[in-house]
This record gives sequence, C-alpha cells and structure tokens, in this order.
Amino acid sequence: GGAFSLFVQYVPVPPNDNFADRMAVTNTTTTNVFFVTGSNLGATKEPGEFWWGSATVWWTWTAPANGEMLLELKTSGPGAMTFPWLNLYSGTTVSNLTRLVPYPEWGAGTQYLNAGRYIITAGTTYSIWVANRGSVQGLYTLRGTFWPPPANDHFTNRVTLTNTPFLFDY
Repeated sequence: GGAFSLFVQYVPVPPNDNFADRMAVTNTTTTNVFFVTGSNLGATKEPGEFWWGSATVWWTWTAPANGEMLLELKTSGPGAMTFPWLNLYSGTTVSNLTRLVPYPEWGAGTQYLNAGRYIITAGTTYSIWVANRGSVQGLYTLRGTFWPPPANDHFTNRVTLTNTPFLFDY
C-alpha cells in the first residue's frame, strides 16, 4: 500500500438544528426589518420533519401586529449553501405544523421557495424553516420585512376626502 493523507474536521451542529431549538429573530435595523446570517453546515433532519430538504435549521418570529411579511433567503459567495429553500409555518411541534401559503406572485404553487410574502396575524409566533435542496450546505442570510396595515385600513378608520381634487384610475 501507498501513502495517503486523511483530513478530518469536526463540524458542530447548528444550535437551531431542531424545531424545539428554534432561535428567535427580532427586528434589528428598524422597527419592521430583521436580518439573520447563519449556516446549515452540519445540520440534520429530525424525525417527523418533512420529506423535502436535507440540512434544516429553524427560526421563530412573533408578529407585532396584523400585516404582511416578506421573507427572503439569500446565498452567495464562497461557502454559501446551494438551492436555498424557505417556508413559514404556524404550530407548536414539528409534527403538527401548518405551512402558510404566500401570495401567488411569490410562488404559492410550489414548495420550492427562497422568498415569500405572507399575511400575518398579531401575536402569532411563526416558525421559519431554512433548508437547501442541493448537496452543498453553507452560509445564508435571512431577511424579514414586516408591513403593518395603514391607519385607514378599516372602514371605521376611513379618511374623508373633502375639497380635494382627485382622480380615480382603474
């Protein structure tokens, strides 16, 4: 036998590898936006988790008010995961989650998403599932943008237009 080299590297499992260990995200840059940078390197798929995806990590976010949320998963550069994938769920255990369906223009007909815009309910805690469909695990950035409804969104809070010229365009 000839000589050979063996390189072994320990890769720790991410702290939010399992649903029960979801990490909370909070609005960080303004009152309505958060950014999280993470990695699914070393992540696994826990029993009861969905059949799709391979190396999954979990985040959690609680809606401050009714409104809309745009979630985006970005990957680029050296060490980035391939084919990013994200879903938003409600539910309290990995076995009873309900997947939220994003607006149609954000891929409602597919489970293969890296962005989605959702209707959000005040006080509800949501679980954000991040995975990759490819064989390369790695770095990602998760961005959430929240839009509360305008002050005059409800009929009782309507704005009366008086002596103001306006044009209806339809």
